Amino acid sequence: ADIQADLSGNIWILIPNEGIFKYKNEQLYHYEVIRKENLAYDTPECICITKAGEVWVGTNGAGLFLYDNESDTFKQYITDKDWNSLKGKYIFSICEYRDNIAMAIHEEELKKFNPATNSLTNINAPSVHYTVLRDLACFNDHELWVATHAGLFIIDEKENKVTHYKEDLVHPYSLTDNIIYTIYKDKEDGIWLGTLFGGVNYLPGNRMEFDKFIPLASANSLSGKRIRELAKDNEGNIWIGTDDEGLN
Repeated sequence: ADIQADLSGNIWILIPNEGIFKYKNEQLYHYEVIRKENLAYDTPECICITKAGEVWVGTNGAGLFLYDNESDTFKQYITDKDWNSLKGKYIFSICEYRDNIAMAIHEEELKKFNPATNSLTNINAPSVHYTVLRDLACFNDHELWVATHAGLFIIDEKENKVTHYKEDLVHPYSLTDNIIYTIYKDKEDGIWLGTLFGGVNYLPGNRMEFDKFIPLASANSLSGKRIRELAKDNEGNIWIGTDDEGLN
């Protein structure tokens, strides 16, 4: 199931075994999208509202659908100009990605569809393909964030770069769990990650950069985390007095 608001204030509700509902002016409208007799094997799965206000729906088996406001119907996109097809593909999550709609194909590949050119291609991130893909988000014009069962991947196709963040039991500022179900950005540009076993992880939107000195297993780390006093000597050294673990 999925629920999102468009730029006109309409609320779109997706229920896989029933279709799409739009709540507008205190009225509820139903869009079958996929015919009832086909819902046993083709179902709507996810919604994306673009910056331009377009309403896209990803399905399990029937490709993509785009809402046409003039006809008040959904148009299907399943085969591109080169006969590449989304038939039978389980599109688990979609998001707007530059001029494309990015798609997480469940246990398969990351793909992108360009409506202007009617072209379907793979996203250039071989290390992310064929992991269990859960959610997608694009927060600027070039970075695609991917929530997976193997941690968080940030893909920058312009720079041909993939950054992988995962759980690290030694590092207290790492992810708390590798299985990430959902990504959400708040109005202050903070990014929230919902995990299976590790609760919620939060990245502040202001991205303040601090050098952190914390107790670690290595010999040259801070001895304790309860800091009582700080002092600088004539040679520029910083002396750190801890509450219960001596002097650093």
